[in-house]
Amino acid sequence: MGRRGDGRDDDWRKKRDREDESERDFEQKRMRDRGIVPSGKGLATEGLSSDPAQKLLELLDRSGPLMEQLNNLYAMYMAGVEKRPPIERRQVLESIMQQIAGLPRPTPAIQFRVQTVIASFNTHRDRWDKLLRDRENGKR
Repeated sequence: MGRRGDGRDDDWRKKRDREDESERDFEQKRMRDRGIVPSGKGLATEGLSSDPAQKLLELLDRSGPLMEQLNNLYAMYMAGVEKRPPIERRQVLESIMQQIAGLPRPTPAIQFRVQTVIASFNTHRDRWDKLLRDRENGKR
């Protein structure tokens, strides 16, 4: 049972790989349908304005709903509804946050909004990391 070379491990791995690929495809389709671009080469900024101030505002508008969705997905993962944590969606959000941090802030109001969004992201990120650590250590 489970010995190398008997083929059962290979069949199980192939089945799991197919399931993982299917889940990734479904998640990417769901993200596209909701207007959230999946991670990849420059896809987090696809469709954004070339004006830095307008681009910053568009990224800020994208980050709020994405943070909320990620928070809900982590809650579902911790409840056992989802099999895996939402790593790909989190990478998209982290990419957006890096871009937000790197863009100039033309007005004090926009600067305040950027600082608020970044602080909220850092709080959520720390909580998500703690949830993952606790789950790995068997505390939940």
